[in-house]
Amino acid sequence: MQDLSASIFHNEAWPSEIGDEELSEENGLKNSIAMSLFSDQRVEDIPSYEPSRRGYWGDSLDPKSKPLGSRLWCLAKSALNEESLEDAIQFSYEALSWLLDDNLITDLNIDGKLSKGKILLSIEVTTQKKAYRFSVDPSGGLNGIF
Repeated sequence: MQDLSASIFHNEAWPSEIGDEELSEENGLKNSIAMSLFSDQRVEDIPSYEPSRRGYWGDSLDPKSKPLGSRLWCLAKSALNEESLEDAIQFSYEALSWLLDDNLITDLNIDGKLSKGKILLSIEVTTQKKAYRFSVDPSGGLNGIF
């Protein structure tokens, strides 16, 4: 099993002359996006193939709080079509909207396409300093964003 911290923080393309401040915003966004999309959100309506509601148990303690993670895991056995693509975009937006709510970003746009039997997402976030675009393959796990 690959080390999670190595997957998140290791990137050979980082030039050593780039300052820590420039890297920290983009890396922070990548980590926030990865954690939000690839953590399973607890759901009430369990897919027929799944034995549990998954997710963070603490979400069930306060029904008023926004649940952590995303519902992308619910699409694991779905047919790849326009409906599942729209669901993936919606689930991703829900999972990442906390970045807007917490004023970490000023704008969030998510688009997607079906390509070679996969859903590919394009996530654009804008901060007060800069706009960033991330390509995400939800089926690729953490390697789908890094």
